[in-house]
Amino acid sequence: MRFSVLVGSRLRKFSLLRRLVKYYAEFLSSLLFCDLFHLPSYSKSRLHQICHFGMETFFGYYDSCPLSQDGYLLFHASSLPTSSIPNPHVPVEICCYKFPQKPNDLPVYLASTFAFNWQQGSMLTWIDNDLFVFNNFCFDAKAVVAEIHSLKNGLFCRIPYPVHAILSPTQYLSLNYRRISRLHPEYGYPSLFDFTIDDNNLGDTHLSLFDLTTLKSRNLFSYAQCVDMIKGDSLPLDSQRVFINHTSVSPSSKSFVFILRAFFSKRRSDTLFMFDLDAGRLAPLFVDSTISHYTWKDDRTLVIYMSYNGIFGCYLLSLDDLVPSPIFSKDSDLNGLDGHPCFIPGSDSFITDTYPNIYRSQKLFKIGISDSSVTLLSSLQHSFKFKSACRCDFHPNYSSNPEGVFFDSVHTGKRSLFFQSL
Repeated sequence: MRFSVLVGSRLRKFSLLRRLVKYYAEFLSSLLFCDLFHLPSYSKSRLHQICHFGMETFFGYYDSCPLSQDGYLLFHASSLPTSSIPNPHVPVEICCYKFPQKPNDLPVYLASTFAFNWQQGSMLTWIDNDLFVFNNFCFDAKAVVAEIHSLKNGLFCRIPYPVHAILSPTQYLSLNYRRISRLHPEYGYPSLFDFTIDDNNLGDTHLSLFDLTTLKSRNLFSYAQCVDMIKGDSLPLDSQRVFINHTSVSPSSKSFVFILRAFFSKRRSDTLFMFDLDAGRLAPLFVDSTISHYTWKDDRTLVIYMSYNGIFGCYLLSLDDLVPSPIFSKDSDLNGLDGHPCFIPGSDSFITDTYPNIYRSQKLFKIGISDSSVTLLSSLQHSFKFKSACRCDFHPNYSSNPEGVFFDSVHTGKRSLFFQSL
């Protein structure tokens, strides 16, 4: 086990001390390896930088391809430095270009949004080859709304239910972004920080499904239902410190998983839930664990970063027996690290990334499950200027045509979206 992982595991129970040690270790390593010695970057194939009039660009979250089947690329562009907390009064642009970009290309579509963060953007997502959706802030209603735009016809409609995950071209999942903004600001929206309402009644907070054909919403379950299924003497949940995030829809769109994250007794607790849309059934899969990110291999299997039997790592999880199987061997350099997995459909491989190591190197890998192959795609430097909620995770997104991976990076000194061929 690497020294940094060992130290982190020993300090996990002492959250304040752990944060202080982590902060100064990252600051010193950034000063040494990014500012003084400039460690070289590596890429297996050429990186194509996505540009928009000199602004910083990014897509946001992982496991959702920004490229349509017709070859149009969606991304965000910021006129302000992304090393600072988002300004609630300055929107980011929603850009669409024909891909691959050429030096003098102009965008085929432009919009803007006030509902964004550096980690998940505005939940910008393609619905089909013409329609795409993202969240925006309505200042009159003081609420987040979903906007659906058409490349051909412009703004299609504005819906008072923000998008959280796409189920199908006619349905999406929606949740309460005020709660996320209050409890986990890096995944919330800065425009919501100035407006507070009472979100403490969990029975009034639901995850809902919005139907674009009927323009109606129906509640699937409440946060209170989730809490009631798992709370107990050993898990005394504080109803004011619970939120849902990281919702991921299965390949068939018949189910989805999500994390119920809770804070109590100065610690964090994660519970992985699954909701079966056909049966209308909600079920906790792993209670009071440490769960970070996951992707679907198929309808019954997840690639997941989580803690199992006290060991954090990357696992293959069958939903039939719920027995995680470690993907990396004990002596692997990737064992014990966290990342954002993105499965390659029709294969036995996935793309994943790492957080910056002690040398401030951030890495992108292609992993083969059956043959245990590990291919380094890129190793890039991450400046300490981008830290905490302003950090830049790679958040890889697989593209099938052309085959490659889109990811965000700050190795140039500014946040940019990149494409790398596989």
